[in-house]
Amino acid sequence: MNLPQAAVGEVTSWNAEEGSGSVSSESIPSPAWLHVSMLRGIRFEDIAIGRRFSFEYEELEQDGYAYRATVLWEFGGDRPSDPDDDSGAHISYGSTLRINFDA
Repeated sequence: MNLPQAAVGEVTSWNAEEGSGSVSSESIPSPAWLHVSMLRGIRFEDIAIGRRFSFEYEELEQDGYAYRATVLWEFGGDRPSDPDDDSGAHISYGSTLRINFDA
């Protein structure tokens, strides 16, 4: 199992139409893929190339990137809770799907 690791970095690319881009850090050898669903306590409109954020990443290939950001939050702030805990910390776009099968 590949556990996420924390880092500080800056957004190096961002496609607002697709809601994805990349974030770079001295902690990893190449940029990590970033998706709008990974934002915690950050609005979609706040993402800008060159802006610094704290993030967690894992070594997992995604859309041609060797790394993938799993959570991204304000630089210098505490890591917000995940949206599944109902804390309200996740203010960006998100969705879930649950399928229950009767046994």
